[in-house]
Amino acid sequence: MKLSYFQDPPKEFIDIMWEIKDRSTVLIGSCLPLRYGAQVIPSAPDTAKWWPPKPGWYKVNTDGAIFEDLRGCGVGVVIRNDRGEIMGAMSKKLDLPLRVLEVETKAVEEGLWFAANFGLKDIIIECDAQQVVKCLGRQIVPPSSICLIMDGIWGGLKSFNDWEIIHTQRNGNQAAHILARQAKFLDDCNIWVEDTPPSIVDQI
Repeated sequence: MKLSYFQDPPKEFIDIMWEIKDRSTVLIGSCLPLRYGAQVIPSAPDTAKWWPPKPGWYKVNTDGAIFEDLRGCGVGVVIRNDRGEIMGAMSKKLDLPLRVLEVETKAVEEGLWFAANFGLKDIIIECDAQQVVKCLGRQIVPPSSICLIMDGIWGGLKSFNDWEIIHTQRNGNQAAHILARQAKFLDDCNIWVEDTPPSIVDQI
């Protein structure tokens, strides 16, 4: 379709077009901030199972679940050290009608907040949402629906010295997946510190 050509368009039209341009620049710019020396890894070495992080690092597994009947969602977070020992775990219910991509992104944000509260400095974020991994790696522009959450993630990442993000398959993320589904039966949030939630004992 050929657009109309305006010769000497009115000032009001020019002002509107500049406003649209400025807002677009702000939106895209906020979704593509500078990265802080992080490494983005497309997939884990063996995505069929969980692998421990490198020595001295911690792995933060996150997952999200949607509860359509409750018009809400849940997130699950599991943090383990390089020996596979649980440092912390969380199952949290959110009374928000988020869609799949939004809740997966929100789970990463919640996982970062959780890890920061443990004072961890070098982390690997692992989730089974490939689009979230690509957004954090600046391989694709994040959809507008998750830009605000992404801003929260970028802000949270400043708490760490170094970080990586890895995409894994569901089998490598089972513990976080179970805790995300379990959140359906909570009023708010359950947190475990250096203890294993009974529902994921077989996954550890």
